[in-house]
Amino acid sequence: MRTDTDALRGFAARIRALRQGSFSGNTALDTHLAVQASLDRLALWFEDTASRADWTESTLAAISSPWKPGRLHTSHSEVWNLGQQLKQRPVKTTLTGSVSTAVAQGHWLQTGQHHQLDTQVDLVKFKASGKAAIQLWDKQKKKVPSAELQAEASLSAASFAGNYKVFAGRSASAALNLKGEAGALYAKAEAVLSAQEQSLDLAVGAAAFRGECSLAFSLFGATITLTGEGSIGSCEASMSYRHKNREWEFGSKLGFIAGTGFRLKVSY
Repeated sequence: MRTDTDALRGFAARIRALRQGSFSGNTALDTHLAVQASLDRLALWFEDTASRADWTESTLAAISSPWKPGRLHTSHSEVWNLGQQLKQRPVKTTLTGSVSTAVAQGHWLQTGQHHQLDTQVDLVKFKASGKAAIQLWDKQKKKVPSAELQAEASLSAASFAGNYKVFAGRSASAALNLKGEAGALYAKAEAVLSAQEQSLDLAVGAAAFRGECSLAFSLFGATITLTGEGSIGSCEASMSYRHKNREWEFGSKLGFIAGTGFRLKVSY
């Protein structure tokens, strides 16, 4: 909390105003001088306290750092519908959870009338998340068991995330999103098993550096998003299989040393 140094100096001025320049009596002269000296010392104390507070706050402002010690963040949610499922209701039992932590975190935020710059840097960051969902019945009370499983984990020596926005009135705006990791290890698994769909996604890799850049801009109600991603010094592998609505898809990827890719999305 900031010290009210103006109030302290005001107290000192009022105390000094209580001093009397002369004294006509003789018997109480010593007492009068002692009181005057005490008033001087008290006023000086308030003035000295105000000066020290100004110096301390200016010093702290000069040495304040955007870096803070990392914290452990956890979250979880459970939606238990076992009783409803026994009654053949078309509901899911869903379990989700996540955990993340970092040794140190730095945050920089700058906001103006036509822009906002937000940057987050994490050192030695670990994060993991998972989800499991099970459904037994459809709306017609037919037994159609389905399951969804998702799990993801990553560890990086340093990670970077930036969100930069520019506003140009109501009809136009632009946003740039940047993500990057150095010294990254990562793994991901996702599976959907049901009568209508079977899919499996597996990915694992390591990279000296990997990043993602997403540029989105809107113009007269339409939003265009272009995303590019790449890795350097990497070794990664992925496999995917999907079968849904009488269609199937199979794919795999192996990357070594470097890899790139991009995606384009238009919404209107």
